[in-house]
Amino acid sequence: MNKFKFTSLFLSVLFLITLTVSSCADKNTSSAANNSYDTSKNSSSGLFESSESHSNTSSAISVEESDTFAERKIRYVAFGDSIARGARLNEPETQCYPYMLVGSLDNIPGVNGVDYVNLAVDGQTSEQLLKQLTTNTNSVIDADLITISTGANNILGVMVDKTISILKANGFSTNSLGNAADIFEELFSGNADVSMYQNVLTAFSQINTYISSEEFSAEIDTAAEKLRNDLPEIIKLIRKYNKNAVISVNTIYNPYKNLAIAAGITPLFMPSQITETAVMKLNDVIDELSNELGYIVAHVHDEFNSYSGDERLENAFFSIQSPGITDIDVHPTENGHKIIAEVVYDAIKNPLKDKLKSEAGVTNS
Repeated sequence: MNKFKFTSLFLSVLFLITLTVSSCADKNTSSAANNSYDTSKNSSSGLFESSESHSNTSSAISVEESDTFAERKIRYVAFGDSIARGARLNEPETQCYPYMLVGSLDNIPGVNGVDYVNLAVDGQTSEQLLKQLTTNTNSVIDADLITISTGANNILGVMVDKTISILKANGFSTNSLGNAADIFEELFSGNADVSMYQNVLTAFSQINTYISSEEFSAEIDTAAEKLRNDLPEIIKLIRKYNKNAVISVNTIYNPYKNLAIAAGITPLFMPSQITETAVMKLNDVIDELSNELGYIVAHVHDEFNSYSGDERLENAFFSIQSPGITDIDVHPTENGHKIIAEVVYDAIKNPLKDKLKSEAGVTNS
């Protein structure tokens, strides 16, 4: 095997193993981040405490005389998948975007303290969120604000199942992909035999063929249609028990927007176009149903796409100079969570203020 082929194989394997580990972690973890916090104006540590501390100064709130009315504590409930829970963060309970949002809600006129609970579940699909709400209706009854992150796992679960099937067919014991880290370690040790490299290369080729196929395209369509069916039921169920809460649904960012695996100047795998197609079909559903169902859309995808800062928003990363630190994880970095919190804040600040003003008997001038 010549040096170029070995390098191409090595980097292809690196992409495959990391992708499957990330997908499996998101699918198989099922514990909810069921954490409740109580904040007040005196202890706020939000992103937007002043216009100076907010990276997008247009989102900072200036309380005018017409916005002065009776304040009260509000209740905020976050639903969603591993993104909302804070997967891959060092301190997910306090670095996830819902918690970052909590500290900023006190800047909204009428808010004096936040009772917050995060009910996000790793790997959750839109269908599973609907089931969660069906058995946990008490969580939404007295909520003033509800945020939702859902839909991404509608297609991710399919990808993981297919990946497991292909790896099994090529001789890898991967019932849950739990041994993927061991495979990764062996490949880097230099002790792997030629047959193992060949099996991984064959498996990767098959997975690459699959995600570029009409079969996978049809599965993306199925995932979007599932979201189209589930989202109305989710919102209707919330409205059955809470007619006045402000509800915000996030669009889904492309986790591989900036990812390109290459050997030297030769591209080996560039998943951005495939994942962009997938997330945009899901986002089209979220956008199209918003007016009919009466929820607010937090345009996370657009903000991530237009971002031009130096700090990464996604964990996914490849460097030809240091392939050993390649990361194909789909979750946002802490900085990514800050951006999501800002986008959600901008989306809900005025509707939440108007809700509180109406309840206080204050009419808009």
